[in-house]
Amino acid sequence: MSRKTDPEDTGESVPESRDNYLKRRRFLAATGAVAGTGVLAGCLNDEEPVDDDPDDDDDDPDVEPDTVEPRFEIPYMVEADGTPVYDGSIDFHSYTSVKHGLYMSGALARGSEFGHENYNPELTGDYMRERGETWNDMIEDILDTFWEDGEIATELEETEDGWVRSDEVSLADYMHGVYAYQTHHRGGRWEGEGHQEVADGITFGSGHYISRYGEYLFDEHYSDGRFYHDTDHEEFDTESMAYGLSGTPGLAYAWTRWSSPAGEGDMANVDEGVMEAFLGYTPEELVEIYRDVGQELEEAWDDEVGAYDFGDGTEYAINTLGPLLHGNKAAYETLAIFGEDEDTELAESLAENTATMLEPIVTGDVAEPWGLPTHVEYTEDGVEAAADEVDIGLHWVFIKHITGGWSLTRESEDENSPQFLTENEPELMEALNEFKDEQILGALDHHLDDEGIAVTAVDYETGDITDDSYTADALGMFLTGIGSIYRSHEAVARARDWDEIEDEELLEQSEEFHDIYVENSEFLMDNFVVQA
Repeated sequence: MSRKTDPEDTGESVPESRDNYLKRRRFLAATGAVAGTGVLAGCLNDEEPVDDDPDDDDDDPDVEPDTVEPRFEIPYMVEADGTPVYDGSIDFHSYTSVKHGLYMSGALARGSEFGHENYNPELTGDYMRERGETWNDMIEDILDTFWEDGEIATELEETEDGWVRSDEVSLADYMHGVYAYQTHHRGGRWEGEGHQEVADGITFGSGHYISRYGEYLFDEHYSDGRFYHDTDHEEFDTESMAYGLSGTPGLAYAWTRWSSPAGEGDMANVDEGVMEAFLGYTPEELVEIYRDVGQELEEAWDDEVGAYDFGDGTEYAINTLGPLLHGNKAAYETLAIFGEDEDTELAESLAENTATMLEPIVTGDVAEPWGLPTHVEYTEDGVEAAADEVDIGLHWVFIKHITGGWSLTRESEDENSPQFLTENEPELMEALNEFKDEQILGALDHHLDDEGIAVTAVDYETGDITDDSYTADALGMFLTGIGSIYRSHEAVARARDWDEIEDEELLEQSEEFHDIYVENSEFLMDNFVVQA
C-alpha cells in the first residue's frame, strides 16, 4: 500500500486512505484505549514507503536480508535441565504455543478461579500480571519480527549476523495465531484484578494483529469459495481449506460480538464505520464469502463416509480436522446471524455436517482416555485410527479448536448464536462434556512425567509415554486446551466451590489438578520464555 504525508500533520506517514486511518484511530478512542493507542497506532503505521526504484535490489541474491532483533528467543524444546534447544531457528508455531499457554494460565489466575482464597489468592498478583505482560510483549515482538503486514514467516533463522525472517509462509500458522482473539476478549480479567495497564495492552494493543489475520487471508489466499496455500491460487487441498477457513474467525466473531446484546458494554460502543475500516470487511461481505465457502463445502461433502473430500481423500490429521470444524462454525454462524433465509438453510446444513464429522470422534472407538491419534480416516464403515501415536500438543490443539474460544460448544443466546448443536444435537453436546472429563483425567494419568510436567507423545494403544521431551507445543497447548475445558463439566471443581463439595475424591482430584496446572505454567514461564 502506497503512503503519503498528511499536509496537516508534522510529516508522519499515514496510509493512503486517510479516512480509514482516522477511523481506525477513532476505534481506539471509542473503546477507551488510552494506554493502547500508541501500540496500535504503531502497528497500523509500520509499513515502509514504497520504493519505485527500477534498480531495486531486494531480489538480488547477493544482498543480505535484514536482521531482526527478537526480545524473546523461544526454543522449540528444552532439555531436562532447562537448556533451550533451537536447531538454528525460532519457529512461529512454538512461539505462539508458549504465548497461548501464558494467556490461559494468566486468565485462570483471577480471584474466582485459581486465585480464589480456597486455593491461592497470591496468584492474582505477580503471577497473573507477569503472564499478561509477557503476552503483550510477545505480540509486539511478533509484529517486529515474524510479521510483515499480515504475512507471517514460519520461522526466524539464525545467521552469522543475527536472526532473519524466513521466506516461507504456512497457512497452519494463521489458524494457530489468530486464537489471540480469545485473549483479546478476556482482557477484562486482568482489569478486574487491578492490572489495568496489562488489560489495556491485551484489549487494544492486539487489535490490528488479530483483525489482520482474516483480512490478509481473504485478500491473498482466498478465491471463489476456496483457500489456497499460495497467493497465485493454484495449490488447494484439505489443509489449505481447513487452515485458511480457521484463520478467519477473528473477523467473524468481532462482528458477532458487535451486533449482540452481550457486546453492548464493549464492541457495540464502536461506530459501524469505524468497525468496517478497522476490520477491512463488512458483515455483508463476510456473508458473501462464507456463502461461497459454504457451497464449496457442500460440493465436497461425501455422504457415504460422512466427511468432506476436497480431492485428496478422507484421511485427516487431527491438526487439520480441528481447524476445519472450527472454520465451519465461523461460516455457519455468520450466515445465520447476518444472512438471508436461504443462508440460514445453508448454515444449518453446514452445522449438521460438522456434527456428523465430530460425533464419531468423541463418541466412538477413536478417542482413548489418553487422547486421539495424530490421524483418523473416515470410511463407509465409520472412523478409524490411522496412526499409532498421540501427539500431546496436536491433541490439545484439536480440543482447543472444538471447545475453546468461539468454538463449537460456544452457542450463546446473548450473542445471537443460532442454537444448531444445542437444539439439534443434544446427545452430541452431552457426549462432548463426557469427552472433556475423560481427557482431563486421562491427561493427569498419562500426559505427565514423574516430575508432573507434560511430555510430548504417548502410545495410542497403551497410553505409555513414547517421547518424554519437553516441547513448546506440547506444554503450551496442554495449558491452553486443558485450561479451556477444566470447569465445563464434572471432573474438576472450581476453587470457589470447594467449601460446598462433599465428595472427597472430587475435592482431592480438583486440588491435584490445580497444583499440576500451576506447576506446568511455572515450568513454561521459567524455561521457555528466554529473554534475548
